[in-house]
Amino acid sequence: MKVKRYKQSQYYAQTGHRYMKVVQDIGLYGEYRCVAEIEARRIAPIILTNVYLPHPTKRDRTTEIDVVFINESGIHVIESKNYSGWIFGREQDRQWTQTLANRKKFKFYNPIKQNELHMRAIEQVLRLDRSHLHSWIVFSDRSTLKRVESSSVPVLNRKSWAKQMTVSRDIRLTATEQIDLYEKLLPYTNASTEIKTAHMNAIQQTKSSTS
Repeated sequence: MKVKRYKQSQYYAQTGHRYMKVVQDIGLYGEYRCVAEIEARRIAPIILTNVYLPHPTKRDRTTEIDVVFINESGIHVIESKNYSGWIFGREQDRQWTQTLANRKKFKFYNPIKQNELHMRAIEQVLRLDRSHLHSWIVFSDRSTLKRVESSSVPVLNRKSWAKQMTVSRDIRLTATEQIDLYEKLLPYTNASTEIKTAHMNAIQQTKSSTS
């Protein structure tokens, strides 16, 4: 049943990833669960996954958006963090902290800052006003947002996020406008192997230079 549901999802249609590959990869599974939550709450939702856009400040670089959801209230840019444990972080911090049950701690880049880069990339490509864009940071329900401070960007566990995000706050985009935005972003989901490899290499270089 789970495999059948997965193969009926937009995530599978767009990525082509095998079910076992997704469930065995923490990051991919988090992305899929975000898509599944939207699909469970909306009829024929407009969703894009793994969108590779030109980097807004670095030439010959790309930035990858996990999930994009388009509805009446605009474009929802979703950064998925499928982490467990306790999460600590403030909006202004460069790094946040994940603390596991065994008390081991891991640092990771502030997802709010990470998604801000994605927002800027979409603005650049679509030439949209920022009022049409909404940033969301989504953590696994296995994590506890122990001390997370953010005044401008919602940081939520997946179930709470899905309930809030799929409710339109106001109507800014017509159905035609939503489809137009979808069609403009769709080509960026078909990144070549070369683009994906270059993107991953750039990430590894950044990690090496900051470690």
